Amino acid sequence: MKNYISGALVLVAVSLSAAYAADSLQKGEMKGDTKKSDTMLKTENVVIIPSMEMKWVDQPDAQGVKIAVAEGDLKKGPHHAYLKFNAGFDMPIHHHSADTYGTLISGTMMMTVDGKEYRIQPGSYFSYTSKAKHATRCDKGADCVLFVDVRGAWDVVPEKAVKAGR
Repeated sequence: MKNYISGALVLVAVSLSAAYAADSLQKGEMKGDTKKSDTMLKTENVVIIPSMEMKWVDQPDAQGVKIAVAEGDLKKGPHHAYLKFNAGFDMPIHHHSADTYGTLISGTMMMTVDGKEYRIQPGSYFSYTSKAKHATRCDKGADCVLFVDVRGAWDVVPEKAVKAGR
């Protein structure tokens, strides 16, 4: 029970800080080219990154997606990152090799699992483990910002389309 409460408190703290970051993003304060502040801290036990310090990088293999890594190396292993999907972004059925846990910070997303679409709002939690197949779409009304805890290197593995039978 103690671990559950500790985990819930961490999730609330991450959600609140991510909500602030999403608000800063919407105000144009998280472009990555803003003057660096002196409030960033990275030690063995503490990481503090103000929103203006986040470096957003376009994803060349996914037009309309940007990633800002807060901790870790998304190419090599476990990491924490913000993902931003442009309004209307649509990713067909795919999976991730590493288990992924996340919270939607802003925007409205539709996540399709086993043919059923789930519409989620800011503050909603999701996880995809064991290479769970899913499709992701950001509503056309506003960009979607997510915070993810990925337990390995980042990848997006498209699922092959099933050909119609005769």
